[in-house]
Amino acid sequence: MAQESDSSEVATKFSTLNVNAMEFVPSFSFGGAAAAAPAASEATDGAAAAATTAASTTTTTTGGSSSGGANTPTSAAATPTPPSSSAAPTPMDTKGDEEAKTPENNESEPLDSWDAEEDSILTPEDEEMELDDVEGLDGDALAKVSKKKPVKVEESKSKKEHVNVVFIGHVDAGKSTIGGQIMSLTGMVDKRTLEKYEREAREKSRESWYLSWALDTNQEERDKGKTVEVGRAYFETEKKHFTILDAPGHKSFVPNMIGGAAQADLAVLVISARKGEFETGFDRGGQTREHAMLAKTAGVKHLVVLVNKMDDPTVNWDVERYNECKDKILPYLKKLGFNPAKDLTFMPVSGITGQGLKEQIDESICPWYRGSAFIPFIDELPSLNRKTDGPFIMPIVDKYKDMGTVLMGKVESGTAKKGTNLLVMPNRTQVSVDQLWSDDEEVTAVGPGENVKIKVKGIEEEDVSPGFVLCDASNPIKTGKVFDAQVVILEHKSIICAGYSAVMHIHCAAEEITVKALICLVDKKTGEKSKTRPRFVKQDQVAIMRIECSGLICLEQFKLFPQMGRFTLRDENKTIAIDRGNGISGLAKRFRKDLADKQRKARFAWLSSWEEQKQSKPKPKKKVVIRPAKASTPGHVWKPPLMPNRMPEVDGVKHSLDLETELPPKVAEVARKNGENPEKTCLLIQEFRDMIYERGDCEPHRVDDEYLTKFLRARFWKVENAYKLMCRYYEFRNSNPELHQNVNPMTLRSLGDDNIISISPYRDQEGRRILFFRFGNWRPSKVPINDIFKATLLMLEVGSLEPMSQVVGGVGIMDLEGLSLNHAWHVSPSVAQKIIALIVTCMPVRTTAIHVVNQGWVFDTVFQIFKPLLNERMKERLYFHGTDRASLHKHIDPEFLPERYGGTKPEYPYTYWLDHLSRSEYVVQELEQLGYVAEPATEE
Repeated sequence: MAQESDSSEVATKFSTLNVNAMEFVPSFSFGGAAAAAPAASEATDGAAAAATTAASTTTTTTGGSSSGGANTPTSAAATPTPPSSSAAPTPMDTKGDEEAKTPENNESEPLDSWDAEEDSILTPEDEEMELDDVEGLDGDALAKVSKKKPVKVEESKSKKEHVNVVFIGHVDAGKSTIGGQIMSLTGMVDKRTLEKYEREAREKSRESWYLSWALDTNQEERDKGKTVEVGRAYFETEKKHFTILDAPGHKSFVPNMIGGAAQADLAVLVISARKGEFETGFDRGGQTREHAMLAKTAGVKHLVVLVNKMDDPTVNWDVERYNECKDKILPYLKKLGFNPAKDLTFMPVSGITGQGLKEQIDESICPWYRGSAFIPFIDELPSLNRKTDGPFIMPIVDKYKDMGTVLMGKVESGTAKKGTNLLVMPNRTQVSVDQLWSDDEEVTAVGPGENVKIKVKGIEEEDVSPGFVLCDASNPIKTGKVFDAQVVILEHKSIICAGYSAVMHIHCAAEEITVKALICLVDKKTGEKSKTRPRFVKQDQVAIMRIECSGLICLEQFKLFPQMGRFTLRDENKTIAIDRGNGISGLAKRFRKDLADKQRKARFAWLSSWEEQKQSKPKPKKKVVIRPAKASTPGHVWKPPLMPNRMPEVDGVKHSLDLETELPPKVAEVARKNGENPEKTCLLIQEFRDMIYERGDCEPHRVDDEYLTKFLRARFWKVENAYKLMCRYYEFRNSNPELHQNVNPMTLRSLGDDNIISISPYRDQEGRRILFFRFGNWRPSKVPINDIFKATLLMLEVGSLEPMSQVVGGVGIMDLEGLSLNHAWHVSPSVAQKIIALIVTCMPVRTTAIHVVNQGWVFDTVFQIFKPLLNERMKERLYFHGTDRASLHKHIDPEFLPERYGGTKPEYPYTYWLDHLSRSEYVVQELEQLGYVAEPATEE
């Protein structure tokens, strides 16, 4: 606590703290100080003003920016002031069992124990106060300070035990009001400041909100009466030093609430006794249930339930209403794992009047409750057992730059002193401690449970991110991307299977994760594990799953360090899964290393067979029929491939079939923006191959780098999405064998003769291949609809071999001129599903846009079949132009369109493309591997 001062001396300032946390990643910073008293000009004289503010003490609440501004006091201050910014919520303190828990005993003891005593670890050390620390004082105050003895910098801010108390509950339950009332009752906010808040609140017709303004200093929070960030404030009792964490109650800010609960030693659940408000928060989708569950998940051992607003006219301290609220919520808290005899305490209070908070409620008001008041009760709770002798660990909540790099967080284990050498993980940067502050007061050493700021040397501010950990250099925390954990699936409507993505909150980090594999199910009652791997898990089931993070995170096994091993999974603004009390059980090895070589070869015999065939003596090349080109078709020159892995590229200017050597600079830049990084492609391809080995959901005929690259490019190098695309691709092949068997490109010439389908040998302004469909020219009696599917499939297969098309995709133009009811009869829902799968969802080449032209009323009828099958992303790729060519030209430059669509290019029939295709030996071989048949030539 701040150094004591008598009433004649200038008191410490009443400052404010803004915790501007981004969603899922809490970010806290120190904002400008709020005035503890009006300016000196408002006081009758300087001495009176100083006397009035003498009772105030340092208080931090929300308000400020993430970069941290200068902390400029508006009232006199005699205490040293740390650099701008402030301490912020960090993970909670817990102490787990030294032994790992068995499945039969899933209940784990948290690290914090209320029946163990805390050892004093710090002794004071003197240091002179800098003159800069009194900058900003008025003349009288400065004169008094200058006559004082030098202020000493203590080794520890206070020898009292540090306890973090988080206030949780539904919005408008009264959490901020109770916090402000506690600050007032303990003398942390002076009377004059409260009068100012009350006056300002009355001007805005918010008379009952003034107490909450001691914690909600952000103007938006004050205007709406709704806490957004986690507010912070401090107060002391006879035995302890408490930090209040005022968590937001609205469901939109649950990630911020998790940041507060993660660092709490004690949770206070505030519920409203007012008629209708309790039911809204508990029974009608409110946040009371979720907040209580998240507090338990965070490791909070003891929960105090304050039944607030007992003074409301609808309640009037009625014992029946109190018991009604208690009886409704108690079964749910027991279900979460709270023991009513040891872990739960219920109290009736009134936040607005302060009854039941500091003093016992008057018997004339509430004769039926004679228990302890709230503040004396938490002051008498047994001390916490901190890991004083363990290695230093401090998750970094926020950071800022102020003549060096300042890191903020809560010390979870060990101690640190000025000059200590530490390590920033996971980037393994060594730093040395330059300065330390505990609750905004400079000290020379910090210990477990303290909210601190540490200025370090050896690292730049931009090289640190929230979620990093400052730790002992000789005993660093573990890092990893893949780990195994036992989780409970909560209220989740759909099933969860391998590939499911969510956001994980662990200590002060928030990271996107993917479920890599489901290892087994666990029986809730017996703890028995299933012998087979489940294909999915659903609500209320317990499973051990393998989880992969999008980036490296700092973590520890739960049995070794509970604070760094607890986590919560959230998706779509809901908590969908929590760890079952065992947290992270261990870091997983790479999947490929988990399988022995013999097992892998036996499981993937089909792959070994393909590899052997590829290495065997090559088969004699087949001769293909080279049909004479039509007179109207320009001549061409075929160039043999210089390298076997080169891809075909039809040149529409030279009218020749060239082979790409590399991506053009413009397309290479697009590839880079899509996530293609030469330094990472090899790793991603290997990860993709490992995923195919491990999961075995599909059996591709090839797994070489070239083949896997086209799936990765089609999904922007997201391995999980590329794997899903590959599964859909082979599922489509297996479901529609008639489209892949006995397909000879030469038999599809009739579609080109009738000008039903064509593909341009040139690309548009973005490098995309253009496909043309003129369904009005289709005669169903002559050309089966499956031939149209085969021709389209063939174009897409060849397009997936072109590196440019892999990167930028293709675009389709559907010309519906002449579409009749005869065509419409052949479009059933199954045909519509097949079209969507073929063009949008199943092929390893992206169709970036489909432009519909010359549509009429027949199309409007047919489109009603397609519409329910399209999701929002598919609908965004559809453009309807009718006969308006100018509308089409907004998307495709007329320079790259045929004259029929207002362009300047000539039209090339489908047969022109087929002729070029038949002359590419490499393409023919590729199509043969995919199941297509090349027509052999007869020997003369």
